[in-house]
Amino acid sequence: MVEALVTQAGKIAYVGNLNTAQSKYKNAAQVNLNSKTLLPGFIDPHSHFDMVSNTMGQANLNPPPVGKIDSMDK
Repeated sequence: MVEALVTQAGKIAYVGNLNTAQSKYKNAAQVNLNSKTLLPGFIDPHSHFDMVSNTMGQANLNPPPVGKIDSMDK
């Protein structure tokens, strides 16, 4: 059974026994989940790739920080 999870620099460094985690990572912050489930942050890998590739030949009229347009004449 997993009792502890330790992260370092945004990556999982240890998963396992709480006593081992506490002795190996003495300065780690502790968060009690009160029997709740820990899930990883999910990253959406598809990124609408086909839509992005279709817009590559179009004028970029996006405002900063995506584009450079900050005003338009009527």
